[in-house]
Amino acid sequence: MNDEERIWLLVHELERILFQEGPSGIKRYEKMFKMLGFRAGLNTEAVRHLSELYCMRNLFVHQRGVADRRFLEVCPWLRKTVGDIIVLTDQEFSRYWDASSQYLKHLKSLTGHDACGGCPKW
Repeated sequence: MNDEERIWLLVHELERILFQEGPSGIKRYEKMFKMLGFRAGLNTEAVRHLSELYCMRNLFVHQRGVADRRFLEVCPWLRKTVGDIIVLTDQEFSRYWDASSQYLKHLKSLTGHDACGGCPKW
């Protein structure tokens, strides 16, 4: 196992131990960064959009885009009900894109490395 593989193994083990019943999505990683001594850098709005994106992703992948109880608990501001069909709007896509870009910049500022390995600049 090389150094990078060992680091990822440790990160995954740390996640498993610390967050079995804790926060999910971006909040999980922000908490871990704080525990490792990194400063928080995302504003509340970006964290909210990334949490929403995380929930949307799970909803589309695991629930075929149908709102479930967990989705409603994590994203109550969306004012959906169980069973609603969720449609991703252009406005939501733009919010998620902007928040993801902000997060990648945040990771770069924490680590000094390009978090996406030279992502294209769209």
